[in-house]
Amino acid sequence: MMKKVMLSFALVVLASISPAAFAVCPTPPTGPYSGGGLGWYEYSADPACVDTFLSVTPVTMCSYYSGWVPGVGTAYRTFQYDFVDITGHDTWSSSIIIDFNDPNNSSSNYVELWARVTHSGVDTWTQLFQWDGTDGDLSCQRRGDFFFSQEGDAISIFILAKRSTSNVTLSVSSPLIFGYNT
Repeated sequence: MMKKVMLSFALVVLASISPAAFAVCPTPPTGPYSGGGLGWYEYSADPACVDTFLSVTPVTMCSYYSGWVPGVGTAYRTFQYDFVDITGHDTWSSSIIIDFNDPNNSSSNYVELWARVTHSGVDTWTQLFQWDGTDGDLSCQRRGDFFFSQEGDAISIFILAKRSTSNVTLSVSSPLIFGYNT
């Protein structure tokens, strides 16, 4: 009887552990890779390492990518991924895969990608991408840009997304992050 109670207790404890507990966060970089005279490491986030806020639903999007759909009416800091530059890369890029269709053509439906680099306690924000319903549709498109840091800087990638009505299709992937050897 005691063994059954202990086994039941162990199963309850295991079931209550978050999937992030089994992931290595932040996700270790992979690489180095090279091509076209450029070298880089990939720091892309394991979906279990990405903090989600408000009402988001995980999905497999564009037949391959792990992503999220924001709930109707939610906005601001929908996703966040944090890590520290331990490699000394000064040039970085981040991008996301976006599937976006807004039949309303409204600026109230949008997605933004931001990088925040904290150096010596000072935050520098860089907008890497912005798109709203007035810009048209994006069908499984990868969008982003470059930002800069120094070794030891804390880096956070933010995805802000809002669907103001339920007839809007909007899903975004986990952030893809690359540190370049310049």
